[in-house]
Amino acid sequence: MSRSITGNTKGLAKSDLRRLDKLFSRKVNREEIVSLDLAREVYQLGSDLRRKLGVLVSREGQVEEVMVGTKELLYLPDLGRYRLGPARLRRLRLVFSDLSKRSEPFIPTDIYTDLEKLRLDMVIAVKVLPPNYRVQVAYAHIVPSLISDQPAVRTERVNDLGRLELNFEEYMQGLEEELSQVAQGSAKVGKLKALLVGVYGKDGSQAQSSLDELTEL
Repeated sequence: MSRSITGNTKGLAKSDLRRLDKLFSRKVNREEIVSLDLAREVYQLGSDLRRKLGVLVSREGQVEEVMVGTKELLYLPDLGRYRLGPARLRRLRLVFSDLSKRSEPFIPTDIYTDLEKLRLDMVIAVKVLPPNYRVQVAYAHIVPSLISDQPAVRTERVNDLGRLELNFEEYMQGLEEELSQVAQGSAKVGKLKALLVGVYGKDGSQAQSSLDELTEL
């Protein structure tokens, strides 16, 4: 599959485009939500370009898409060619640079919308600030729930990515199992059975004949 850099690339120098293109060669271990190196590179590049930068990483750890946004917004490309898995997740996670002036990584509303609408595995905001230059992240994912008024997304913040003890591969497997169970439960709840009621006189044969016709319908 040919890969290309999408989004707000107008005005970027050739050297900037080469730096962006190198992101496609980065790999993330299956157990990591994002590697320290890729997180730092995404944030640094976004900061240098003064534009929000995002990458879509597959479940296998390959960078599949590189997107350049404005300072505030990031637009994702059409993901129709990435089929949804059995539990209706896209098997892609979004890693993006948070260039806001907040002291902690922040996930904006439009990114939450992308998470739910596109059924992404996760969205991960990255921020690297002085004086210690630790990689801080905020990550969010869909929460399986049959309760309509319960939050559909869970968000966690980590002050030091290097200390995060989370096996991404196992975590996603467990999440998809829960999503599958909830989907099956919803299907059972959603099935409605019709009760056929008829009022007839003393002629029972006519009643049975009419009920048989209704059952066929």
